[in-house]
Amino acid sequence: MIITIAIAAAIGAIVRYLLSSLNRDLPWGTLAANNLAVFAIPVILNFQIDLSDALVIGFAGSLSTVSTFALEMHNFSFAMKLRYATLTLITCLASFEIASYLF
Repeated sequence: MIITIAIAAAIGAIVRYLLSSLNRDLPWGTLAANNLAVFAIPVILNFQIDLSDALVIGFAGSLSTVSTFALEMHNFSFAMKLRYATLTLITCLASFEIASYLF
């Protein structure tokens, strides 16, 4: 199980790295990574395969990135922090609910 989690985590980390190329004035890549990870969880769990736990822990866990989110917010003004945090929260909740509904 640990090897499977490590492989899934490596794939999630690579996807997160590739999405970071979208970061500009706003960290769009981080937003996309977090939303993709949150969307992936209900999709993965719906298939109820033996690898579900490993994929959620490894892939989604390494793809989502609270530490990067916090670091990127550090340089924002207070107003921008509120806007970006609100955008992240709303879109991630929506992504999870949409995936839960579809799958």
